[in-house]
Amino acid sequence: MTAIALAVAALCLVAFQVPAVPFSDPAIRAVSGGEGLFDVRPYYTPADVRRALAAFGEEGRQRYLWFLGADAVFLVAYAIGLSGWLARRLGRGRAAPLAWLPFVLAGLDAVEDLLLAAILRLPPHPTALYRAAGAVTALKHTATASVAAAVAFALFRQRPREPGGRP
Repeated sequence: MTAIALAVAALCLVAFQVPAVPFSDPAIRAVSGGEGLFDVRPYYTPADVRRALAAFGEEGRQRYLWFLGADAVFLVAYAIGLSGWLARRLGRGRAAPLAWLPFVLAGLDAVEDLLLAAILRLPPHPTALYRAAGAVTALKHTATASVAAAVAFALFRQRPREPGGRP
């Protein structure tokens, strides 16, 4: 299950960058004069959101909504895949709770996607909604760094030996 989930996540990552895929970042940029996904920005302001919404137009908004649907598949896949890999790699020791970090990241990603879907479907919105989406995106990127650190830790830590000499 872990390998399949990781393969699906990798396939999504590739699709998100292929210009021929209608909901990819390059395809959205092509129809919006260079405005890309909010998801990959470290943070954005209400002015950034207003400018992007104007640039997206109806076609860009629709493509972005398709992206959010694909992102839902991606976040489930990476949460299952990375959590399973981390759990297997970290074992049952003190570091075992780090295997839950991908689910924290996926939860933040899902909240971000819901906020962005609301922004894309029903503009204009109060500035507070734009600020909330920007803040959740920033938190998501912090969680991404935490997952990356957990993966690095799992890759480089010395695994304890089992009785009989096997790691």
